[in-house]
Amino acid sequence: MTQPFPSPNPSASPRVLVIDDDTRVLSAFRAILRHLRRECDLLPSSKELEAHLRSHDYANVFVDVHLGRGDDVTTVLSTIERVAPSLLHRTRLATGDPMGERANLLRARFRVGLLEKPFGIDSVRAALEGASEVA
Repeated sequence: MTQPFPSPNPSASPRVLVIDDDTRVLSAFRAILRHLRRECDLLPSSKELEAHLRSHDYANVFVDVHLGRGDDVTTVLSTIERVAPSLLHRTRLATGDPMGERANLLRARFRVGLLEKPFGIDSVRAALEGASEVA
């Protein structure tokens, strides 16, 4: 039986999970999140996703809409929904096509937000601060 995901510990540095198969994007996220004083875990695939969700208290998740290496963003979001359902409203899809059909279908199905690529410090900060305001 899956236990509900605990709320992030307010005394700890907010931890962020990023799933993207592009190492350049992961490096950009690492630099931005360090600047914002956030701890982060970077996954180049969803292979270890469930283990990370079960062992860490994440405040936010960023997922690339177009994962490679045989990964499927729908499976990633379904895993988050199954293992840590309260984390879905703090999940953002990173996409260069925020008005695209795929992003809109995923938003409607999972009720997640978007982070438009290319992104910078201000847009990541806004996504982190507005994480509970998913429409």
